[in-house]
Amino acid sequence: MARVLSTERSLTDRRDLVRREAHWLKRLVPLEAAVAVGGLAGAAIVAAQSGRAAPWLAASAVAAVLAVGHHWKSRQDAAEGRMLFAGRGGERRVADRLAELDDRHAVFNDLTVRSGLRRAQLDHLVVGPHGVVVIETKNWGGTLSGGAGDPIWKQTRPGRPPRRLDSPLRQNERHIAVVREWLVRGGLGHVPVDSLVVFSPSDVRLFIESDAPLPLVRADDLPQWWAARLAEPPVLGPEEVERVIERIREAM
Repeated sequence: MARVLSTERSLTDRRDLVRREAHWLKRLVPLEAAVAVGGLAGAAIVAAQSGRAAPWLAASAVAAVLAVGHHWKSRQDAAEGRMLFAGRGGERRVADRLAELDDRHAVFNDLTVRSGLRRAQLDHLVVGPHGVVVIETKNWGGTLSGGAGDPIWKQTRPGRPPRRLDSPLRQNERHIAVVREWLVRGGLGHVPVDSLVVFSPSDVRLFIESDAPLPLVRADDLPQWWAARLAEPPVLGPEEVERVIERIREAM
């Protein structure tokens, strides 16, 4: 089994934060709505008695705007919470697959790598005798189409409108640039740093145009992808692997 040196936490922490925020917003909206209604009632009474209802109307308008805004935000938080739950499930699935690698490998899940003023939030990073693999996990189902060099891909799913999604290949290129820069600064510029994008849903269909094979796999196909990688001659000895592991730890 691989050495698992960090576990996934950021999605869980973000989900818990969103849930707490949604909880308090749901309690706040009825109070703001009540203030808005009370303001209108007060404005009506004051207008009938003195004709000076402006302050009451202003207070009512502010409360109404807050109620509408917080109601919309609570719905947005609920949707984000569902997405984060699905995303964490996808990352957990990939992490479990990576943990099955042999003991020559070290697995980092959910880590932030910093190099100077640059930083990258990585889903997974694996260090082994064949170098470093930076992995971006996506919980995207349906059909994905676009070009390998396109910044935007299109997702289509039955019964839902199409979505425009940022290319995970482009996203992972930015991550790799940070990792590679950090390794170069540590005298490890010769270490290969490869990209891999993993889609956790088994039914995802990929129609990404390219003249060469792309580092895109489904989670179910991850063992086969890694087996093909391990069939190649190793490029790092055990001591170099340990140096890379320690260098990655220093960047966290």
